[in-house]
Amino acid sequence: RNKCILFYSHDYLINQWTLANNPSKLLFYDAIEKISRAGASYDYSENHLRRAMDPEKTNSVNVFSQSMQAIGKARVSGLFGYQNNRYGGLMYNGNLDFRNMNLYMLGDTIGGPQRQEGYYFTAEVAYPLFNDRLYAGMRMDYESSIGAKMQDLRNKNTISRATFTPGIAYKLDELSIGLNWGMITETNYTHVSAQLDDRHTLFYHMGMGHYSASGNFSTSETVRYESDGFHAGLQLEYSGSGFSSFHHVSYYELETHALVGSLFRLVNGITDYNRITYTGTLK
Repeated sequence: RNKCILFYSHDYLINQWTLANNPSKLLFYDAIEKISRAGASYDYSENHLRRAMDPEKTNSVNVFSQSMQAIGKARVSGLFGYQNNRYGGLMYNGNLDFRNMNLYMLGDTIGGPQRQEGYYFTAEVAYPLFNDRLYAGMRMDYESSIGAKMQDLRNKNTISRATFTPGIAYKLDELSIGLNWGMITETNYTHVSAQLDDRHTLFYHMGMGHYSASGNFSTSETVRYESDGFHAGLQLEYSGSGFSSFHHVSYYELETHALVGSLFRLVNGITDYNRITYTGTLK
Protein backbone atom coordinates (compact mmCIF):
# COMPACT_ATOMS: atom_id res chain seq x y z
CA ARG A 1 0.00 0.00 0.00
CA ASN A 2 2.77 2.47 0.91
CA LYS A 3 4.61 1.67 -2.33
CA CYS A 4 1.45 2.36 -4.31
CA ILE A 5 0.95 5.76 -2.65
CA LEU A 6 4.60 6.65 -3.24
CA PHE A 7 4.41 5.56 -6.88
CA TYR A 8 1.36 7.62 -7.82
CA SER A 9 2.39 10.71 -5.86
CA HIS A 10 5.98 10.78 -7.23
CA ASP A 11 5.70 8.91 -10.53
CA TYR A 12 7.51 11.72 -12.37
CA LEU A 13 10.63 10.84 -10.32
CA ILE A 14 10.34 7.20 -11.37
CA ASN A 15 9.55 7.92 -15.00
CA GLN A 16 10.21 11.41 -16.36
CA TRP A 17 8.05 10.62 -19.40
CA THR A 18 4.94 11.07 -17.26
CA LEU A 19 5.50 14.81 -17.72
CA ALA A 20 4.47 14.33 -21.36
CA ASN A 21 1.23 13.18 -22.95
CA ASN A 22 2.89 10.45 -25.03
CA PRO A 23 1.21 7.06 -24.38
CA SER A 24 4.51 5.30 -25.15
CA LYS A 25 5.65 6.46 -21.71
CA LEU A 26 4.12 3.27 -20.25
CA LEU A 27 7.05 1.25 -21.59
CA PHE A 28 9.59 3.43 -19.77
CA TYR A 29 8.51 2.00 -16.41
CA ASP A 30 10.98 -0.66 -15.28
CA ALA A 31 10.04 -3.81 -13.37
CA ILE A 32 6.41 -2.87 -12.76
CA GLU A 33 4.04 -5.71 -13.62
CA LYS A 34 0.88 -4.38 -12.02
CA ILE A 35 -0.11 -1.56 -9.73
CA SER A 36 -3.57 -0.25 -8.87
CA ARG A 37 -5.29 2.18 -6.56
CA ALA A 38 -8.75 3.47 -5.72
CA GLY A 39 -9.55 6.57 -3.76
CA ALA A 40 -11.96 9.28 -2.77
CA SER A 41 -11.39 12.91 -1.82
CA TYR A 42 -13.21 16.03 -0.73
CA ASP A 43 -11.90 19.53 -1.39
CA TYR A 44 -13.17 22.89 -0.25
CA SER A 45 -11.66 26.16 -1.45
CA GLU A 46 -12.37 29.89 -1.22
CA ASN A 47 -10.93 32.19 -3.83
CA HIS A 48 -11.24 35.88 -2.95
CA LEU A 49 -8.61 37.02 -5.47
CA ARG A 50 -9.90 35.59 -8.74
CA ARG A 51 -11.05 36.30 -12.26
CA ALA A 52 -14.59 37.58 -12.66
CA MET A 53 -15.72 34.27 -14.18
CA ASP A 54 -14.31 32.05 -11.40
CA PRO A 55 -16.35 30.85 -8.39
CA GLU A 56 -15.84 32.32 -4.94
CA LYS A 57 -16.34 28.94 -3.22
CA THR A 58 -15.97 25.38 -4.51
CA ASN A 59 -16.92 22.07 -2.89
CA SER A 60 -15.66 19.05 -4.80
CA VAL A 61 -16.11 15.30 -4.26
CA ASN A 62 -13.98 12.96 -6.36
CA VAL A 63 -14.05 9.12 -6.53
CA PHE A 64 -11.72 7.24 -8.84
CA SER A 65 -10.01 3.95 -9.68
CA GLN A 66 -6.70 3.63 -11.54
CA SER A 67 -4.57 0.70 -12.68
CA MET A 68 -1.55 -0.15 -14.84
CA GLN A 69 -0.29 -3.61 -15.77
CA ALA A 70 1.83 -5.54 -18.25
CA ILE A 71 0.16 -8.02 -20.62
CA GLY A 72 2.90 -9.86 -22.46
CA LYS A 73 5.07 -7.19 -24.07
CA ALA A 74 2.26 -4.66 -24.00
CA ARG A 75 1.46 -2.34 -21.13
CA VAL A 76 -2.02 -0.94 -20.47
CA SER A 77 -3.30 1.73 -18.10
CA GLY A 78 -6.75 2.97 -17.19
CA LEU A 79 -8.41 5.59 -15.01
CA PHE A 80 -12.11 6.02 -14.27
CA GLY A 81 -13.63 8.59 -11.97
CA TYR A 82 -16.70 10.50 -10.81
CA GLN A 83 -16.68 14.15 -9.74
CA ASN A 84 -19.36 16.29 -8.11
CA ASN A 85 -18.76 20.03 -7.78
CA ARG A 86 -20.80 22.77 -6.09
CA TYR A 87 -19.98 26.39 -6.78
CA GLY A 88 -20.89 29.48 -4.77
CA GLY A 89 -20.56 33.11 -5.79
CA LEU A 90 -20.19 32.21 -9.46
CA MET A 91 -21.13 35.11 -11.76
CA TYR A 92 -20.57 36.04 -15.41
CA ASN A 93 -20.15 32.36 -16.29
CA GLY A 94 -23.19 30.42 -17.42
CA ASN A 95 -21.02 27.97 -19.35
CA LEU A 96 -19.27 26.31 -16.37
CA ASP A 97 -16.02 26.66 -18.31
CA PHE A 98 -13.12 28.00 -16.25
CA ARG A 99 -10.23 27.51 -18.69
CA ASN A 100 -10.34 31.00 -20.28
CA MET A 101 -10.36 29.52 -23.80
CA ASN A 102 -13.75 30.89 -24.96
CA LEU A 103 -14.53 34.58 -25.36
CA TYR A 104 -18.23 34.28 -26.27
CA MET A 105 -19.79 33.20 -22.99
CA LEU A 106 -23.14 33.82 -21.33
CA GLY A 107 -23.48 35.08 -17.78
CA ASP A 108 -25.33 37.15 -15.20
CA THR A 109 -24.64 38.94 -11.93
CA ILE A 110 -26.59 36.60 -9.64
CA GLY A 111 -24.12 34.39 -7.80
CA GLY A 112 -26.53 31.60 -6.97
CA PRO A 113 -25.55 28.01 -6.14
CA GLN A 114 -24.49 25.88 -9.08
CA ARG A 115 -23.88 22.15 -9.35
CA GLN A 116 -21.90 20.09 -11.80
CA GLU A 117 -21.34 16.35 -11.85
CA GLY A 118 -19.90 13.94 -14.36
CA TYR A 119 -17.63 11.06 -15.22
CA TYR A 120 -14.19 10.89 -16.80
CA PHE A 121 -11.87 8.15 -17.98
CA THR A 122 -8.47 7.64 -19.57
CA ALA A 123 -7.30 4.52 -21.42
CA GLU A 124 -3.74 3.92 -22.65
CA VAL A 125 -1.92 1.06 -24.36
CA ALA A 126 1.70 0.79 -25.54
CA TYR A 127 3.62 -1.95 -27.37
CA PRO A 128 7.32 -2.34 -28.31
CA LEU A 129 8.36 -2.90 -31.95
CA PHE A 130 11.58 -3.61 -33.88
CA ASN A 131 13.79 -5.26 -31.25
CA ASP A 132 12.09 -3.31 -28.47
CA ARG A 133 13.62 -0.02 -29.58
CA LEU A 134 10.56 1.54 -31.17
CA TYR A 135 7.56 2.07 -28.89
CA ALA A 136 4.04 2.78 -30.16
CA GLY A 137 1.03 3.74 -28.10
CA MET A 138 -2.52 5.09 -28.13
CA ARG A 139 -4.39 7.13 -25.54
CA MET A 140 -7.98 8.30 -25.21
CA ASP A 141 -9.36 10.82 -22.70
CA TYR A 142 -13.08 11.43 -22.31
CA GLU A 143 -15.21 13.35 -19.84
CA SER A 144 -18.92 14.09 -19.69
CA SER A 145 -20.78 16.29 -17.22
CA ILE A 146 -24.02 18.14 -16.64
CA GLY A 147 -24.51 21.30 -14.64
CA ALA A 148 -27.30 23.55 -13.48
CA LYS A 149 -27.96 26.70 -11.48
CA MET A 150 -30.51 26.58 -8.69
CA GLN A 151 -32.01 30.07 -9.11
CA ASP A 152 -32.79 32.59 -11.85
CA LEU A 153 -31.17 33.16 -14.20
CA ARG A 154 -30.91 29.36 -14.52
CA ASN A 155 -28.29 27.85 -16.79
CA LYS A 156 -28.31 24.18 -17.73
CA ASN A 157 -25.14 22.72 -19.26
CA THR A 158 -24.35 19.48 -21.04
CA ILE A 159 -20.60 19.18 -21.59
CA SER A 160 -18.45 16.53 -23.25
CA ARG A 161 -14.76 16.46 -24.18
CA ALA A 162 -12.71 13.80 -25.99
CA THR A 163 -9.02 13.66 -26.90
CA PHE A 164 -7.29 11.01 -29.03
CA THR A 165 -3.50 10.74 -28.79
CA PRO A 166 -1.28 8.32 -30.72
CA GLY A 167 2.42 8.43 -29.93
CA ILE A 168 5.77 6.83 -30.71
CA ALA A 169 9.18 6.77 -29.06
CA TYR A 170 12.58 5.50 -30.21
CA LYS A 171 15.03 4.34 -27.57
CA LEU A 172 18.79 4.27 -28.08
CA ASP A 173 21.43 3.42 -25.49
CA GLU A 174 21.48 6.79 -23.73
CA LEU A 175 19.10 8.84 -25.86
CA SER A 176 15.34 8.51 -26.36
CA ILE A 177 13.16 10.57 -28.70
CA GLY A 178 9.36 10.70 -28.65
CA LEU A 179 6.55 12.26 -30.64
CA ASN A 180 2.82 12.41 -29.96
CA TRP A 181 -0.07 14.15 -31.70
CA GLY A 182 -3.83 14.00 -31.67
CA MET A 183 -7.26 15.52 -32.13
CA ILE A 184 -9.54 17.30 -29.67
CA THR A 185 -13.32 17.62 -29.83
CA GLU A 186 -15.61 19.34 -27.32
CA THR A 187 -19.28 20.29 -27.02
CA ASN A 188 -20.96 22.57 -24.49
CA TYR A 189 -24.74 22.89 -24.82
CA THR A 190 -25.80 25.88 -22.66
CA HIS A 191 -29.42 26.81 -22.02
CA VAL A 192 -30.33 29.87 -19.89
CA SER A 193 -33.87 30.64 -18.76
CA ALA A 194 -35.85 32.69 -16.23
CA GLN A 195 -38.62 30.81 -14.43
CA LEU A 196 -39.59 32.92 -11.41
CA ASP A 197 -38.07 36.37 -11.83
CA ASP A 198 -37.76 38.46 -15.02
CA ARG A 199 -35.88 41.39 -13.51
CA HIS A 200 -32.40 40.06 -14.26
CA THR A 201 -29.98 40.86 -17.08
CA LEU A 202 -28.27 38.31 -19.31
CA PHE A 203 -24.82 39.28 -20.58
CA TYR A 204 -23.35 38.12 -23.88
CA HIS A 205 -19.56 38.33 -23.54
CA MET A 206 -17.54 39.06 -26.68
CA GLY A 207 -14.00 39.24 -25.32
CA MET A 208 -11.62 42.13 -24.61
CA GLY A 209 -14.12 43.62 -22.14
CA HIS A 210 -16.91 43.96 -24.73
CA TYR A 211 -20.41 42.63 -24.14
CA SER A 212 -24.06 43.11 -24.98
CA ALA A 213 -26.92 42.77 -22.50
CA SER A 214 -30.57 41.75 -22.49
CA GLY A 215 -32.39 43.47 -19.62
CA ASN A 216 -35.52 42.13 -17.91
CA PHE A 217 -34.74 38.73 -19.36
CA SER A 218 -37.91 36.61 -19.25
CA THR A 219 -37.49 34.08 -22.07
CA SER A 220 -34.65 31.66 -22.75
CA GLU A 221 -31.40 31.55 -24.68
CA THR A 222 -29.56 28.51 -26.03
CA VAL A 223 -26.02 28.44 -27.40
CA ARG A 224 -24.18 25.38 -28.65
CA TYR A 225 -20.39 25.63 -28.35
CA GLU A 226 -18.49 23.28 -30.65
CA SER A 227 -14.71 23.04 -30.37
CA ASP A 228 -12.17 21.22 -32.50
CA GLY A 229 -8.45 21.25 -32.02
CA PHE A 230 -5.06 19.66 -32.41
CA HIS A 231 -2.23 18.96 -30.00
CA ALA A 232 1.31 17.63 -30.41
CA GLY A 233 4.40 17.05 -28.32
CA LEU A 234 8.10 16.35 -28.85
CA GLN A 235 10.19 14.65 -26.17
CA LEU A 236 13.95 14.15 -25.71
CA GLU A 237 15.55 12.21 -22.86
CA TYR A 238 19.22 11.69 -22.11
CA SER A 239 20.34 9.19 -19.45
CA GLY A 240 24.09 9.19 -18.92
CA SER A 241 26.28 7.80 -16.17
CA GLY A 242 26.42 11.05 -14.23
CA PHE A 243 23.06 12.72 -14.86
CA SER A 244 19.85 12.53 -16.82
CA SER A 245 17.63 15.17 -18.39
CA PHE A 246 14.20 15.25 -19.99
CA HIS A 247 12.77 17.92 -22.30
CA HIS A 248 9.23 18.23 -23.56
CA VAL A 249 7.77 20.82 -25.95
CA SER A 250 4.00 20.74 -26.54
CA TYR A 251 1.63 22.61 -28.81
CA TYR A 252 -2.11 23.01 -28.24
CA GLU A 253 -4.74 24.73 -30.38
CA LEU A 254 -8.51 24.89 -30.03
CA GLU A 255 -11.11 26.66 -32.16
CA THR A 256 -14.52 27.22 -30.58
CA HIS A 257 -17.67 28.19 -32.50
CA ALA A 258 -20.61 29.71 -30.62
CA LEU A 259 -23.68 28.57 -32.59
CA VAL A 260 -27.19 29.99 -32.21
CA GLY A 261 -30.50 29.78 -34.04
CA SER A 262 -33.16 27.11 -34.31
CA LEU A 263 -30.79 24.57 -35.91
CA PHE A 264 -27.56 26.16 -34.61
CA ARG A 265 -26.57 27.29 -38.10
CA LEU A 266 -25.69 30.87 -37.17
CA VAL A 267 -22.17 31.56 -35.90
CA ASN A 268 -22.26 34.09 -33.09
CA GLY A 269 -18.51 34.10 -32.54
CA ILE A 270 -15.27 32.18 -33.07
CA THR A 271 -12.44 31.89 -30.55
CA ASP A 272 -8.97 30.65 -31.53
CA TYR A 273 -6.76 29.52 -28.67
CA ASN A 274 -3.09 28.54 -29.08
CA ARG A 275 -0.49 27.53 -26.50
CA ILE A 276 3.14 26.36 -26.57
CA THR A 277 4.61 24.84 -23.41
CA TYR A 278 8.09 23.67 -22.46
CA THR A 279 8.87 21.34 -19.55
CA GLY A 280 12.36 20.20 -18.58
CA THR A 281 14.05 18.29 -15.77
CA LEU A 282 17.65 17.64 -14.77
CA LYS A 283 18.79 15.14 -12.18
